[in-house]
Amino acid sequence: MPAIRPAALASLIQRASVPPRQLRALAPTVEELEHAVAAALAAPDHGGLQPWRFLAIAGEGRAGLGDLLAESLRHRDPAAPEERLALERARP
Repeated sequence: MPAIRPAALASLIQRASVPPRQLRALAPTVEELEHAVAAALAAPDHGGLQPWRFLAIAGEGRAGLGDLLAESLRHRDPAAPEERLALERARP
């Protein structure tokens, strides 16, 4: 594993949560994601909940995930209005 760069650590510390609709295409690099995952895996895990894999969904995969979310909502709520389905499609 590559050494953690100060910039990667600073990015983790300065990060802020935003609503999904405010997220844009600019995303962390693969190297930055590797650092973030390494940091997450180093956190204490007293409940034995450490994940055994991570999935990164980018590019056209995001549209596919949005379609899957909308279909899941339609399955759970067949009467869901189209506006709500559109919100689900836009989530990723």
